[in-house]
Amino acid sequence: MKKIKMIILCNLLILFLAAFSVYCAEPVDSAQQANPPTSAASAGSSETQAPPSSPQILPTPQAPGGVAQDATMPVPAFQAAPAPGSAYSYNPAGKPDPFKPFVDVDVKSAHKKKEESIFPLERAEIDSFTLVGIVGDPSKRIAIVQDANKKFYPMFVGSHIGTRKGKVTGILADRVTIDELDDNNKVRKIVLKLRKNTTR
Repeated sequence: MKKIKMIILCNLLILFLAAFSVYCAEPVDSAQQANPPTSAASAGSSETQAPPSSPQILPTPQAPGGVAQDATMPVPAFQAAPAPGSAYSYNPAGKPDPFKPFVDVDVKSAHKKKEESIFPLERAEIDSFTLVGIVGDPSKRIAIVQDANKKFYPMFVGSHIGTRKGKVTGILADRVTIDELDDNNKVRKIVLKLRKNTTR
């Protein structure tokens, strides 16, 4: 019984494959029948004809009552647009300057503020400071100076003072020596002496 079933299934499969192959082969045959091969005689006459793939230019239909145009009438050439640089020009008359800053800045005052130091000892001349005290021993001393606003500031050897890059070079028991640059960029020595019995 199983052998009969297998034989029937094989026969059905063979029939299905045969029908499928016939179905797939039909479009090829119909396409060949629709476009039969041309003979050698017709091939020679077709050499003078335009290939079928090239587009055919057909005359445009004329409206009733219109004048027929000659096929040889020249077609007007396309005019190129003018260059953009020659067509536009900028006139600044009566217009604000786009590069002018909105806020007027005084360059001299800004430069002066930029040079002003953030340290109180470097904002005033050395002559405006008064030496009011010296503490410590010969190995290490600290000097105390007072400015015009009655404020006290400590100084060490190497501290900067004054608006001309003055530098403390020595602190003795009763005086402080400072090296400062003059107008000719030459070093000059300034001595601040300790004032005893200073009213505080």
